[in-house]
Amino acid sequence: MEQTFERYEAVAQFVFDEYSKINYAPLRRQALRHTDLVDGYITILAQRRNLDVELLKISALLHDIARFSLNTSLQHAQKGATLAYDILMKMDLFEISEIEQVCQAIRHHSDKNRIDVPFDEALKDADLLAQWSAYPCMEFSQRSINRWNKLKTELSL
Repeated sequence: MEQTFERYEAVAQFVFDEYSKINYAPLRRQALRHTDLVDGYITILAQRRNLDVELLKISALLHDIARFSLNTSLQHAQKGATLAYDILMKMDLFEISEIEQVCQAIRHHSDKNRIDVPFDEALKDADLLAQWSAYPCMEFSQRSINRWNKLKTELSL
C-alpha cells in the first residue's frame, strides 16, 4: 500500500503552527531548522532501513515539541512523548498502536547509549545527524560517540 502522507501533512501543519508562536526568534529558528533537518534525515534512514517512513517522519516532527514549545530541555523527551500522545489522539487519524510507537520513539530519542527497536533507533540517529549537520565541527559527548561512529560507517561519512 502506497503512503499518501496526509497524516504527516496534518502533523506538520500543527507543529509548524506551534513553532510560529515562539516569540524568541533564535529559538523559533532553531526549532524550525532542527525539526526540518531531523525530518529530512529520518526519511533517508527509514528508506534505507525499510521502516515506516510516514510514522518516522511524524516522530521527527514531534520529537522535540516539548523542548521548543515549552522551552525546556529538562526531561524534554518524556514531556514530548506525553504532548505527542495528546496531539495525535486529538487528531483522530491514528491507530493507538501507531501513537504508542511514535511516542515510544520520542520518549527514547535522548538516550543515545541505549539500543532500542529499529524504529526508535532511526529517530535517535536522525537527531544525531541533524546536530552534526548544523554544527559539523562539534565534538560529540561520550554517550553519543559510539552511535556516531556506527552511523558514519553505515552512511560512509
